Amino acid sequence: MLPTDIKNLILQFHDEFGQVQKKKDLNRLVQYAYSEWLFSKGKTEAESKHDIWTRSFYHPIEFYIDDSEWLHFLGMFLMYDYNFVRERKYLKKILPSW
Repeated sequence: MLPTDIKNLILQFHDEFGQVQKKKDLNRLVQYAYSEWLFSKGKTEAESKHDIWTRSFYHPIEFYIDDSEWLHFLGMFLMYDYNFVRERKYLKKILPSW
């Protein structure tokens, strides 16, 4: 049996629950979905964000969310998440060791 200090040191760098892969998948999802959303808008990043968040010009200054634009933004993330899940299942089917 290993001493607890050595065991703790090994577990510190061991990825037992697949956290590294989950973080990579999340970063990939955000990167692709966000860039696809910007591409689908056909505008600059600032203009696209302004479409979602509009602010009142009178006091009190408040920010409002355009529901349809917000749903379009979130829809891109749902679409890419669904596609990544399908891709992962397909890769596991053809490459069992993946």
